[in-house]
Amino acid sequence: MTISISFRELIFSKIDTDLTSLDLSNNNLGNKGLEYLSKCDFLKNINTIILSNNQIGKEGIEFLLKCSFLKNLMSLDLCNNTIGNKGLEYFSKCDSLKNLKTLDLSYNNIGKEGVEYLANSELLKNLTSFDLSRNKIGKEGIEYLSSCEYLKNLSILDLSNNGIGKEGLENLAKCDFLKNVFSLNLSGNKIGKEGVENLAKCVVLKNLTSFDLSHNQIGKEGLDHLANCAFLKNVSNLSLINNEIGKEGMLSFAKCDFFENLSILNISRNEGIEHLPKCEFLKNLTSLIISRNQIGLDGIDYLSQCNFFTTGNLTSLDLSYNNIGKDGEAGEGVEKLAKMDLLKKLTTLDLSHNQIENEEIEYLSKLFKQLKIFS
Repeated sequence: MTISISFRELIFSKIDTDLTSLDLSNNNLGNKGLEYLSKCDFLKNINTIILSNNQIGKEGIEFLLKCSFLKNLMSLDLCNNTIGNKGLEYFSKCDSLKNLKTLDLSYNNIGKEGVEYLANSELLKNLTSFDLSRNKIGKEGIEYLSSCEYLKNLSILDLSNNGIGKEGLENLAKCDFLKNVFSLNLSGNKIGKEGVENLAKCVVLKNLTSFDLSHNQIGKEGLDHLANCAFLKNVSNLSLINNEIGKEGMLSFAKCDFFENLSILNISRNEGIEHLPKCEFLKNLTSLIISRNQIGLDGIDYLSQCNFFTTGNLTSLDLSYNNIGKDGEAGEGVEKLAKMDLLKKLTTLDLSHNQIENEEIEYLSKLFKQLKIFS
């Protein structure tokens, strides 16, 4: 049984004691609210609790650790609070969270000191999913994680937007616990081409299936290094948004031998779409996202040349923010789209923010009745 209510309703009403999941996000609880929560004696069966966006600080964490329901807790969401390093020090000493499997500490002003506390805590030993995104752990924080002996069961790791940098990637490549990780998010970390080169040396990421390297300025050289990463052979979901890849980078991408298992690819905000027809390995794609690439009418022509899409598995295509309706004469973009054989197999097409008239969208919808179009 799952319930999402206000904190006032929780405190002043009789809740079913069979409750197992509770969502208290966005309630402005603050530290005082956690004090009240610690006194609730009817939450003994809770195994999932969401406390995101509640202005919970280090004092709130102290109260949280007094809650009797922690012993059964399997999932804890503390996203977007103000826990900080001191709060992590209190948290790391908790011996009641032995069953915790999912932990979200994103957006909590956590630095390298906070990660050091966590890395030495046994509460991590059963974690399968760990979100540390949008903090400031830096390369030193990664170094502490690399020496952690309690993350052997981890399968999902989000370290996005942490200022890790190229040196941090060198430390991350040494993390033995990555051998079981199948989903890794490193977006927004100023990795650059050198960081990808360091990551390419990692030999333990053999089970990776979902990989996000977006917003890292890896450029053409970084993509060259990525093309040499043997661990990418099992990746089915790859995101490379806004990486300054350029035309030459996309050409290198087309020559990569490790992407045959890709089913979802996001190359938004990158140039070089003219080389897509050379990417024969994309034949297994089910979803392609090329938003904000300013492809215009020429881009539609390039997509039309991707013959492997018409015989492949592609069902979802995102072409939003691409000036398709702006270029050329009125209706020309839609006319080109209507001639694309791949639209016969698509079930979802995003054409939003392309200056395409509603009448033109209706025309496509009638032509391809199976197609759900976003405009």
